[in-house]
Amino acid sequence: QRSTLPGSSPLSATGHVKLFEHGARFVSRAEAQALLRGMETLRDVRLDFKGVDGVGLGFAQEIFSVWQRAHPEVRLQVLNANAVVRRVLSQAGATFE
Repeated sequence: QRSTLPGSSPLSATGHVKLFEHGARFVSRAEAQALLRGMETLRDVRLDFKGVDGVGLGFAQEIFSVWQRAHPEVRLQVLNANAVVRRVLSQAGATFE
């Protein structure tokens, strides 16, 4: 699920991506690419991992190495990631606030 704040313009808006399939695992680079399609127009993207049991390194690398490097002006924020997910995201270069 993606949402943009009402009344906001591109490059100032916030996107919120909920990976809400209970017990879901996201593993492929293609899944990451589909997830972030169109997000380059936003300033902030919140990735909500609530209910996600695990992610693959390829998925995480596509977001935090490949995509983030191509779009350094977009701030990625990780929300509600469990310890297993955080470990994989960290290996891919994610930072946590």
